[in-house]
Amino acid sequence: MTLTDQSARDSIVDQLDKSIFIEAGAGSGKTTSLVARIVAMVGKGIPINRIVAITFTEFAATELRHRLKQELIKAADKETEPQVAALLSESAGKVETAWVSTLHAFALRICKRFPVEAGLPPGFDVMDEVSATLAFDDAWNQFLDGLQSDSENLDLFKRCKSLNIYMQGLSDLSHQLDNNWDRLVELKLEKPKLSKIDFSDELRAVVELQKILEDGDVDGDDKLAIKISENIEQATYALGVDGYAKLELAKKFTTKAGRTGAAKNWKGIDVSVAREALIDAGEAVQAKALLYKQELMAVIAFRLAELSQTKAAERLSSGRLNFHDLLVTCRGLLQQNPGIRILLAGEFDTLMLDEFQDTDPLQIELACLIANPDVGQTDWRKLIGNIEPGRLCVVGDPKQSIYRFRRADIGIYNEAKNCFNGTNETLTTNFRSSENIIDWINKVFGDLIGPDATDSQPEYKALTANRPATSNVIVFGGPIPDLKADEIRALESTQVASLIAQALNEGWLVQDQDTGEQRGIRPSDIVVLIPSRISMKPLEVALDAANVSYRIQVRSLFSTTE
Repeated sequence: MTLTDQSARDSIVDQLDKSIFIEAGAGSGKTTSLVARIVAMVGKGIPINRIVAITFTEFAATELRHRLKQELIKAADKETEPQVAALLSESAGKVETAWVSTLHAFALRICKRFPVEAGLPPGFDVMDEVSATLAFDDAWNQFLDGLQSDSENLDLFKRCKSLNIYMQGLSDLSHQLDNNWDRLVELKLEKPKLSKIDFSDELRAVVELQKILEDGDVDGDDKLAIKISENIEQATYALGVDGYAKLELAKKFTTKAGRTGAAKNWKGIDVSVAREALIDAGEAVQAKALLYKQELMAVIAFRLAELSQTKAAERLSSGRLNFHDLLVTCRGLLQQNPGIRILLAGEFDTLMLDEFQDTDPLQIELACLIANPDVGQTDWRKLIGNIEPGRLCVVGDPKQSIYRFRRADIGIYNEAKNCFNGTNETLTTNFRSSENIIDWINKVFGDLIGPDATDSQPEYKALTANRPATSNVIVFGGPIPDLKADEIRALESTQVASLIAQALNEGWLVQDQDTGEQRGIRPSDIVVLIPSRISMKPLEVALDAANVSYRIQVRSLFSTTE
């Protein structure tokens, strides 16, 4: 049977002299196509050490190397031309040292080769994620200690206290800034200032609401009149305290009155006028407080930005880099050293970027700087539009760009696709799921996502199933009654276990991975995904009760039964 996207698959393998942008739907065999393109290149005489293949994770890189080695061996065994067979076989033995790696490993090899030009100590090292996290925590705690011990920060801390802002709780913001320190350098931030706290005009306006009460000839028991009196009393008190206390009191002023107050109680003016006057006065106080809060957050953000840039500089000078430092340094190395760009461009015939929807935008910059050695240009958008044919292959699935790994951005993906100088191919045949599942997915997600693309959401492209229909898509469960969280987990676990037992007892059909034939389902064919380990114990209990055999794939000390 000819696949509906066979022409695209043929193009990937046959058109080696063209750069290609591949959109590969879920389960469409994109890794297989990528490997097939590399094997075809080697078969055409391109040495494997002149091909760069970059993917997202170490696991994916390991799998890619393993499959590439297997396919090179298979191709060598089938090849009838002795010289080509020898080349394929020899390349299979060089896969482990080839440029098949993660983006970070790729950048590391380049920087290790040119440490001085990169501005790094020759013996520099890159911390793993655990070490980088511990280093950040140490730097954060030192930063907090330094702030608290400096008397010049007294005003800042008092304002934070008045506005319920706790520096200890801003570590996540600091971490985000640390992961984007290069962008902060580009912004060239100016140091903001804190203005003097002054609510005089706003508080006096609240006190002057007394005239509303007098003009309204209002019944003293009216709820709106009582609320206005409370605000006047609070404003009078606030006028006599310091600015920090004013900040703290600001949030107590009324900004919503609803239908408070009865028209019959207001004889001199319309009750709605009194409501609006109260709300306007309260909103003015809170707007002033918001202004001071924004100033304070700007100062804090600037301090955190300074921290991130200072720590990044320290890491670079000491040679203890994190992953992001490595990518930024490698980009700088290529941008500032035209000779190295030209040298590397001459060493690689083609660059392949896998899982493009999930990788840092720095990836496309690094790839374009090497693939197009135009030393007069560093803007990747212009570089990618003038890359020599055949030097770049990009593979991704925009529908899977949902996790925002590191700085992944679907906007960058779309920009790269639109600027790309080459052919665009789409793989839509799904080899993973049966026909009825694909039909269900196409219907549900075709309606949810729709055919029109936006800056933040790609259009839905229907998949085509390559596997025959087996068991139907089942929706089970339903509305959850008003129960406690542990009771809901127990109920859901019982429903899952019951459905698994039903499938096993009724012998639902699945396709055997080894034979390709349909057979009755086995426990090893079923996987249950849970949101967290807290759901594991009730699921174990439910499976045991249903007499279903199971194996827990991931377990921690805290979830291990005694």
